[in-house]
Amino acid sequence: MKEKSGLFVQIRPDITYPINLLEDVKRIGPWTLVHLQPGVEYTYYAHIEMRAWDKALLLLQKAFDDLGARALVSEGASWQVMPQERFRQRSIEGPKRVGNNWYVLPKQYSRLPIDQIKRYGNFIYLESGWAFGEGFHPTTIGCVHLLEMLASRQLIEGRKVLDIGTGTGILGIIAGKMGADTVLCLDVDPEAIRVSKKNVASNGLSHKVVVSSQDLRSVKGFWDIVLSNLTPSVLTGLSNDIVRVTSYKGYLVVSGFQKGLKKSFEALFKKKGFWPDTTITKDGWVAQLLVRQR
Repeated sequence: MKEKSGLFVQIRPDITYPINLLEDVKRIGPWTLVHLQPGVEYTYYAHIEMRAWDKALLLLQKAFDDLGARALVSEGASWQVMPQERFRQRSIEGPKRVGNNWYVLPKQYSRLPIDQIKRYGNFIYLESGWAFGEGFHPTTIGCVHLLEMLASRQLIEGRKVLDIGTGTGILGIIAGKMGADTVLCLDVDPEAIRVSKKNVASNGLSHKVVVSSQDLRSVKGFWDIVLSNLTPSVLTGLSNDIVRVTSYKGYLVVSGFQKGLKKSFEALFKKKGFWPDTTITKDGWVAQLLVRQR
């Protein structure tokens, strides 16, 4: 049985778009318009197979282009994509445990007396907005567990960490709090850049956690730990550059795919010199720790 999942897309043009396209854009292929501020915001929902997500997004983009609504597909337009479970839980309303010993706290908790905060032990402050990665999704939780495992082996403190597709910055921030010497968080989404920079500052890590829209292809040097919680197509497309930046005997955390693709990604990275160390599966989603052996 092919597994389907809900997907939301919020589109904001780079300028106020003067035409109300309501009748033309109510239904586009599998997409249904669920919220509209004419010329300002268009939010769509589709219930489709995960492997069809990329194709469906291209269809939506092409539909707007064909309608002449190029303000919605220009380089300055904002497209935020979010799985259904993430959309429902996108606001952080209270403390949430995201690993064995780590908690995500809403930023407003920083105003509480320190004695009330200390009881959470290891924690970070986080705001999510539309950026991915507030700790609710199984892939994020799996990645945090793998970071905890690396920390327990004394493999994070003093190391260089690269977080590809950082979203809210949650993984890079936790790595920084675990004692990483340098953390570089990359994302191509302007909302993710805005949110993650704010979160890094809120956690007092701006001196060693850098957020950048830099293309992975331009990243230089080798990194001891590389975090890649990405969609399957993006993970595959970036795999050569992921290998290029991972140091020999370095560790790679990969996630963003379901267990049906586990063997495929294991084979992909094994060909590139990576061997599986630890695999965590939660609610059908996989997070895997690989080590570079050649």
